[in-house]
Amino acid sequence: MNPEGGCYVSSYSYADFFPGFTLPLQRSAQDAPWFGSVDVTSSLKQLKQGNTTTVRIVPGGADPDTRIWAMISITNNETQQVTIISPQ
Repeated sequence: MNPEGGCYVSSYSYADFFPGFTLPLQRSAQDAPWFGSVDVTSSLKQLKQGNTTTVRIVPGGADPDTRIWAMISITNNETQQVTIISPQ
């Protein structure tokens, strides 16, 4: 994967669409996998409640065989309960 390309991230639901952005990637060591992290709280708060929301992540770079694994973690600030959402 070309780290300069990052990943393109967008979110949408039946009633809403938010423009995407390029998420830069980083890694902790030369032989470690590339990763990216972003807080989508403000975008998700703008969505109409009750609608299903899709978050789309498209890998950047020139290699068409690039494989990615994406997940979203949600933390309830009142209960500290963490929920992980991953592709099905």
